[in-house]
Amino acid sequence: MPPAAFFSQHWEVAPLLCRSSGSRGALDAMPTWEDLLSVLDTAASTGSLIVLKDQHPTQEHESAAAAYLDGSSLIVNHAERCSAGVYALCAALRRDVPHAFANMYLTPPHARAVDAHADDRDVLVLQLEGSKRWRVWPDPPVVRPGAHEQVGKAELPVPAAVWAATPQELTLARGDVRRPP
Repeated sequence: MPPAAFFSQHWEVAPLLCRSSGSRGALDAMPTWEDLLSVLDTAASTGSLIVLKDQHPTQEHESAAAAYLDGSSLIVNHAERCSAGVYALCAALRRDVPHAFANMYLTPPHARAVDAHADDRDVLVLQLEGSKRWRVWPDPPVVRPGAHEQVGKAELPVPAAVWAATPQELTLARGDVRRPP
């Protein structure tokens, strides 16, 4: 899709789902499952790794691998600092978007990193490996919330009216990209 079409039709306007062709193709530079321990080690050494057990931060595990095997989600903030491929992707995105950075989530099957929430920025979700079921509500509870109003985070509840709407349910598979509303 040409950048002009993306920005006029989807950026801060409407959701978009791009399904993968099935081959790794454009994902070649992205970390693979086999690369993951190296990315996690780098993140841990730079303080970019967050471990969430039952959606709460924890430091109870000896390693990221042990935390994951215990059902914890692993989050790498600023993954572009831990992977050359992710850095290259962010640099390419910055040609069209002034601020592009990456957070990487590794969540065990049948788990979730965080409850329903609104983010304070536009988000692109790229599924690198495996698959993940998502539920996305049509209208965000706060349009482009500021850091002080990110419902579902920092003890701010999601308004009841949001739960009354029917969410879109979809499963992202390897290579799929999603821009939620």
